[in-house]
Amino acid sequence: HRSFVRTFRIASTLPLLLRCIFYRRLTRIRLNALQTLLRAHGSPKGTRYPLDALARQWRFDSVEQARAFIQQAGLQCVDDGSSFLCVRGATIDAKAVNSVSWDAKVLLGEEITCLGSDQLAKWMLAEEDGPAETV
Repeated sequence: HRSFVRTFRIASTLPLLLRCIFYRRLTRIRLNALQTLLRAHGSPKGTRYPLDALARQWRFDSVEQARAFIQQAGLQCVDDGSSFLCVRGATIDAKAVNSVSWDAKVLLGEEITCLGSDQLAKWMLAEEDGPAETV
């Protein structure tokens, strides 16, 4: 049904291991959610969408993190960075967004916060490089 708000709400209630799996796909899910948002709320001139609502709904750690995500995707922030323009048919720069390591303290919770996003990503991807590292 592409209800991304519901997806993020459910994801934050999952057991830790499942949240880690979700975290691994987090950027792709947010990019799909952004494309859906642009189709649903976008207009040719652009419709303003508040970043604080986006940060809360998509479980970003802060409005600044949501702003960085939007800017990395190639969309324009307006109103002193408090909202962004949803332009129907806008091109999203998925490569730029995928190249950034995103923190996910809100989604993953306090029990994983001590690892840090870079360490978590390294730990989760260790299986591809060989034996898992001890954290």
